[in-house]
Amino acid sequence: MRAPSEIWRHLPDREVKRLAHVSAESAFGRLDPSPQWAPVPLAYRVPAHPQLDQVADAILDALANVVLQLFPAWAPGALDLAAQGGDVGTGVRALSRRLAEEHGVHGPFHEHATLWALSERASASSSGARAFPREVRATELPNLLRLTYGRERIALLAQLPDGEAATTDSVLASSFEWLAFHGCVAVALCNADRPTFERFDQVDWPADVDEPPPTIAAPLLAPPVAGRPHPHSHAEQRLHAALCQQAWAAGAAFNHALCIGSLEQPVRVDVLWERQRVILEVDGPDHRGADKYATDRLRDNHLQLQGYRVMRFTNEHIEHDLDDVLHQIRAFLHAAGTAPGGTHGPH
Repeated sequence: MRAPSEIWRHLPDREVKRLAHVSAESAFGRLDPSPQWAPVPLAYRVPAHPQLDQVADAILDALANVVLQLFPAWAPGALDLAAQGGDVGTGVRALSRRLAEEHGVHGPFHEHATLWALSERASASSSGARAFPREVRATELPNLLRLTYGRERIALLAQLPDGEAATTDSVLASSFEWLAFHGCVAVALCNADRPTFERFDQVDWPADVDEPPPTIAAPLLAPPVAGRPHPHSHAEQRLHAALCQQAWAAGAAFNHALCIGSLEQPVRVDVLWERQRVILEVDGPDHRGADKYATDRLRDNHLQLQGYRVMRFTNEHIEHDLDDVLHQIRAFLHAAGTAPGGTHGPH
């Protein structure tokens, strides 16, 4: 099976294409993690029967919620400023000016977004982002994602609803063209086999690449950030918080992408201890299906052939018996570090 990463070469910035024979969620599952040269993939599900005067705002709100979930990756040091107390606004303003100079983000938008995130991140409200005009939000929300992931390009895979009227399809087409232009993003429309969308060129999903089922039900899917727990996984976040308090867990790297063996596409592992060559995977409910189970075993085999030791815990185990999980991880790391060759696997 060849990797589908060649799809990216057919999705240029500021253009809309039709991506045929695959859903947005499934394409996202196969394209993430993407090579460093490729765009950051996002998958957006358009709600059925959308309000025509709210289509653009709904897309921007979904982007804003993801940006909020990924905070403080796009505002490094903001949490320290808040913890120090005092005049947080002055510190955030200086931070935003520095990032504007270094990365080209819009300083006032970054400042506003940071203060909004510091004050409202617990409620996951997107209303704070609407203080700026749509065009500014369409430009700057993708810029914050570029800053977050350290990539130059963003690609939005959009799953269109079934059976919408021609008027609705026309508004959807125009809204995604508007976003592609103002956000300088590549847009791929899935389930777009209707006359309104025929003006967009079609890109075919590789016929020899299996389509996995969607794994996360959310309006917009975004990859985790290297070094941080997955924004959609409470179990990862809980484990991350616990490991940060353990001296023996030093070196834990969350959501690290590895290039291994004969696999053409990078593999993202949930937690990696590179010195001990230990990998920990956090398995949600989707890992219980037969296809996912088989894929996990194949991936574990590739990792073990490269000298990594792999251990797995379910979400439920982490949520309900974290002490036992930590005890097992510590014992596993100790065994890996003291075993013959435990810190010098093949490279």
